[in-house]
Amino acid sequence: MIHDLDTLTGSSVIATDGEMGSIRNFLFDDQSWTIRYLVVDVGSWLVRRAVVLAITAVEQADWAKKTFHVHLTKEQVRNSPDVDSEKPVSRQQEIALREYFGWTAYWEDSAFGVSSSAPTGREYSVHNAEDPHLRSVLGRGGLRSVGHGR
Repeated sequence: MIHDLDTLTGSSVIATDGEMGSIRNFLFDDQSWTIRYLVVDVGSWLVRRAVVLAITAVEQADWAKKTFHVHLTKEQVRNSPDVDSEKPVSRQQEIALREYFGWTAYWEDSAFGVSSSAPTGREYSVHNAEDPHLRSVLGRGGLRSVGHGR
């Protein structure tokens, strides 16, 4: 089934321990046309206003109610690496998210998968090497390139 991403923007994101926030944006890979991340506005319960979550964290979507259930707790999200969703997402930031949450890296051969329980409070380096194929769905005048910083 095809869904209009503009319609899904604003949908509720529900963690295993309660409502987390609402979808602000989607980040997709322009080579495979695959949604890779949700940008979630977490409101006031977290100092940073938005977090980036891999689409693989979604375990159930209720299209009629516009809710996305994720298999994460709010505490996991609170301690996750900080990724500025308004700037280009670097591969290093994606790696930090993958290592923290134990997500499978979509850019590598994932035949063996990744499973880890990452420690909280870990510092992750942030570099400027962007993924030129990771793009935002929203922006001024239509699609804007997140990977190229436009």
